[in-house]
Amino acid sequence: MPVSPHRLSFSVTAVILGGQTLASINPGTLPLVVGIIIIGVLSVIPCFVGYHLVHYYERYAWIVIFIIVCFLWGLGGHAGYDVSAQKPLEDTGRSLSADILSFGGIVFGSFTGVRTYKLSLIDRVVEFT
Repeated sequence: MPVSPHRLSFSVTAVILGGQTLASINPGTLPLVVGIIIIGVLSVIPCFVGYHLVHYYERYAWIVIFIIVCFLWGLGGHAGYDVSAQKPLEDTGRSLSADILSFGGIVFGSFTGVRTYKLSLIDRVVEFT
């Protein structure tokens, strides 16, 4: 099955953003290119180990994430959360409208791309049955 440009561009973007995240953890110690290569190699590993091992990993990985989220939740609650603290920094007028339209565009672009992929997948499934 050929790779669609939508999936390829999403994968490239994810690898670049992951590399940037690794490089920004401790600036100056890890070059951006090395971070991108590390993420690229790590993202290829599931292709070789198969879905069985990926599903086995996913079965237990949520426990670690849940514990981390609980720690973050506790730290945030301990520090206190003031809803009105960011109010003076919020945009108003045209800037607020631009923020809302930008966010709406991101949400729209996300679900329309996935919908197109799902429809093409449904067409292929119907075609082969």
